[in-house]
Amino acid sequence: MNKSILIVVCDFLIISILSLVDFDSGKAEQAAQEEQIAVEAVENFSDAQLVDLLKMSLDKEREKRMELDKDISRLSESVESTKAQSEKRKKLLEAREMEISQLAKTKESLEREKESIQKKAKDLETRVTDIDRKNALLNEEIISAAKRLEKSNMERVELERQLGDMRQTDTASQAKLKLLQEELKRNKDHLESLKVESEKLKDENRAMELEKQALATRLEVASTKSQIYAENLKRTQALVDIEKAEKRTIQHHANVLAEGVGELAQSQEKIAKNVAQLRAKTASEVFADVKENLIWINITSSSRGLFGSSVSNDEIRAPIVEFGGRLYALFDSYPTVLRPMLNRPAIPPETLSVSIISEGNVKITPNRILALKEDPRILAVEIPHSFASRISKKPLKLSENPYKFSESVLVEPARLYYGQVPFKVDFGYADYANMDVGLFESLFGEFAPSEGDVMMSRGGEFLGFAVNSSYAVVFRNITTLSELKVGEGYTKVNFTLFMASAAERLRSYPIKLK
Repeated sequence: MNKSILIVVCDFLIISILSLVDFDSGKAEQAAQEEQIAVEAVENFSDAQLVDLLKMSLDKEREKRMELDKDISRLSESVESTKAQSEKRKKLLEAREMEISQLAKTKESLEREKESIQKKAKDLETRVTDIDRKNALLNEEIISAAKRLEKSNMERVELERQLGDMRQTDTASQAKLKLLQEELKRNKDHLESLKVESEKLKDENRAMELEKQALATRLEVASTKSQIYAENLKRTQALVDIEKAEKRTIQHHANVLAEGVGELAQSQEKIAKNVAQLRAKTASEVFADVKENLIWINITSSSRGLFGSSVSNDEIRAPIVEFGGRLYALFDSYPTVLRPMLNRPAIPPETLSVSIISEGNVKITPNRILALKEDPRILAVEIPHSFASRISKKPLKLSENPYKFSESVLVEPARLYYGQVPFKVDFGYADYANMDVGLFESLFGEFAPSEGDVMMSRGGEFLGFAVNSSYAVVFRNITTLSELKVGEGYTKVNFTLFMASAAERLRSYPIKLK
């Protein structure tokens, strides 16, 4: 409430209270008049005061309204400014979020770079270790070479001294040398005569063997024909008896006769097939089959040395052999980086890959090399059937009876040489065969067995590989022990383990099989 209105109300109450007090009766009328006057004055004054109060309150209300309008305008302006600021903040937040996402991506890329750098650091440490080891080996070789050089110098001095001594006995030595030369000439002539005689005996033996096989084949054919004729005679006699006894069943017996003729034709086909299997192929026929079957395997490896990186390409021919519904390209590891080392550990190359190329530039890149249980020196690469059909290669079959023939045909895949060699089973090692190569044939023959030669049966089946000049591994199965990933999956650790396992297996073999 306003202060002025409160004063007026208080004055009015005081006057009202004074009007109720009766001080004396004589003064009642005067008091009434004064009260009347006061009331009128108060009413007039109150009206004037109320009018003034109303004007003042209206003015204040108007001022408040104007201030409210100003406040509203200021609030609207502040709202607009706040809205603009919120828009700016929203844009700033969006920009900040984009920056945060970019920072996250940058962080991920930095993490990847960090991992690659750590990996490269580890590779560098490994290379440094390899280089240190190679340097140590080179230092040892240099020291040993220096020792050998010193020893050679001492031997040279000793030889010069011996040469001086020998010059004194030169005359007697020349006489003895002349006698030895004459005796050597006589022995050489005798050796030539023995060689000619051996060749004649060998030709006669072969002719007798061929004649024996031909006679055996004729005897088998004659025996088979006699059995067929006997069976035909029995069937004919039975048909005659049935025809005399029961003429009404002629058609039935005619059908039986037709069935017998069909069985006879099948028997003749089986006999012809058996005869073909019993016939031994010539060495030229077997060589032609192997030559058409061979494919090229390219083994590429890279290594780092003191003078930089080097790349090695090993190309070998390998036969395709079928076993258990799968196709394998089998090859000897002798001319490649995969050959087992007996005296020192194999040094792993930096990269290793395998590719197979055939006629018409048909190429595949296998991703693994298989180690076989049969021999640690023989490796295999699995070949898809689709690839073999595209290059029109007929896979070789394993022989069910490897020792059906007493001779085998050896084919050298590199230069495509071939020869016929007798062989026999080694009862001490059933998986290996002893090639019976005589002295004169190994020295003077046109073909001498060597490691990596493909061994074929005279029937045209695959037997195995020659592991040296006297023994060959004979495959009855193809059993894989382990595998080495090549190409993108190649690692030097796997290579080291793969080669260490092969070397350990080879060390356990006897001297004659190494």
